[in-house]
Amino acid sequence: MTFANNINSMRRTLNQLMVQIGKAKELIDQSPRPTDAIPVEVTLPFFVIHPDHLDGWKSRVDEETLKRLSLCARPNVFIVREEEIQALPYALGEKELADFRRGKPVLTMGTLHQIREPLPKGGRRKDVIEVALREALAFEVYRRDIELRAIEAIQAKRKGRTVDPIDIPKVSTLSALVWVEGLPAKGRNLQRNRMGDGPANEDDWLAVLAALQEEGRKLAAGWIRGVKTPAEAQAEIIARIFDRDASEWEPTDFDAYSAELVRSVELLMRAVREATELIGCKQDLSQQLRKHLSQIDGRRTRLYDPMQVEKMTKHDHSIITQNSFTPRELAEIAFLADIDPNLLCSSHMLASVEFGIARQLGRWARGKKMAFGCREIDTLSRILLSQAAEPSSEAYTEVHALLADYALELMSVEEWQDFLAALRKR
Repeated sequence: MTFANNINSMRRTLNQLMVQIGKAKELIDQSPRPTDAIPVEVTLPFFVIHPDHLDGWKSRVDEETLKRLSLCARPNVFIVREEEIQALPYALGEKELADFRRGKPVLTMGTLHQIREPLPKGGRRKDVIEVALREALAFEVYRRDIELRAIEAIQAKRKGRTVDPIDIPKVSTLSALVWVEGLPAKGRNLQRNRMGDGPANEDDWLAVLAALQEEGRKLAAGWIRGVKTPAEAQAEIIARIFDRDASEWEPTDFDAYSAELVRSVELLMRAVREATELIGCKQDLSQQLRKHLSQIDGRRTRLYDPMQVEKMTKHDHSIITQNSFTPRELAEIAFLADIDPNLLCSSHMLASVEFGIARQLGRWARGKKMAFGCREIDTLSRILLSQAAEPSSEAYTEVHALLADYALELMSVEEWQDFLAALRKR
């Protein structure tokens, strides 16, 4: 992400990137899952500022952002006009461009993307984040479908009818409540209908959800703490709904609760769609770079000048760096899918500590081991003491509230305090 009108400044930044690449490789080589993390320590922050708004720019950056930037390398400041930005292949989003025009320094995180190996015959294999997101989506479809059927059974009972949730057709209610255009599904038409409010082919949509539901059923035993079989998982999910006190609920309350249940399904569907587009873009870009490097092999120093040759288009850059996920949504994705959401969207890397906490809480919720780092222990302690965000963390208030909810579903505040205190002594 090099926004500058000073070639020497850009070259200095490239030299910094080379140093960071070395550090990143060392960290990645030590990781048990090399493709599963973009270390925030090796990202390069950039502040993009219009020359007319350079004076006093640092005072227009909130204290919390400056504090969090201590995790990264020293930020670069690029001074550039809007017409120069528009002429480059790199992209500022609508909100970022609006902030830039108002004189607010725009923070952009420079991350590293490995040139990927050529595709094997038969097409590419799914990336680790695609696999993790697909499995999380499958389980969420399975879980939410059972919960919706249990709610239908409760409503039927209030009307004097006895209905077993298991006898209600699978995904019938779910299919009417959630739909995401462009969800990857071979051979299925998942484009929108003429009204723009649903799928063009409802049978295809039902088939996709049914397939996900079956995948989720097979995964269920490993996704619910203490559950060993799909039958036990189904019984546990139904019991949790039946245990809720809905005696005073109005019909609109059931509708609102059902809508809230499927929100996580819609979020994961969007994540799967975005991940597929992102990985495909990176693969295409890698192919172009491999071709270019092979053409100049042996003359690389003289001919491969990134100031003159840029294979990334503005469209590629927008796919890789920007999407519609909020920090709270990324934290929820981390909890549900156990991925580093920075691999999906690098716009909120300053919340990496919170994303790490979300992943560990999600693992524990599924009966797996947690492994908190020092920063994660300290941050979670502060969150739990207030059960909300720190007053100075305005950008991540919703993230902190979400993490508090996740944590308190697992243990009480007192139990967490004892647990985290024990971790500090190790």
